[in-house]
Amino acid sequence: MKTTYIIYALAWVVPIVLTVLYLTGIIPSLSAKANETIVYMLSITTVVLSLLTAWLAMKMFAMKPIQARLNTLKGAQRDASVQLLSRIRILMILMVVILDFAAFYITGSTSPLYLAAILGVALIFCWPQKL
Repeated sequence: MKTTYIIYALAWVVPIVLTVLYLTGIIPSLSAKANETIVYMLSITTVVLSLLTAWLAMKMFAMKPIQARLNTLKGAQRDASVQLLSRIRILMILMVVILDFAAFYITGSTSPLYLAAILGVALIFCWPQKL
């Protein structure tokens, strides 16, 4: 359980650090060098991945195959499976947030930041807990 809380805290710290590094100028913006096709593909990719990841993270424990599998497990096995699934959904959100920040740095568009904010709201509802 402690590892899951550490991963959850990391999912909040990484975007904050990336934002501070960008605002202080340590990470430069590449928007002047970005090709229009790359900007379009990154925009579409980040929108689809962000919304799909937010939906999947919120609905993961409500999916029938996962519920059926968890209902067959008892005791320590069930707790371990719940913790593993919690870590997976937190890491999914973290990876897409990092992709959103990368798209922001490359394109200079603010839409990936809005998508990262949506994922931040989804992350609030992914608080690690025991079922």
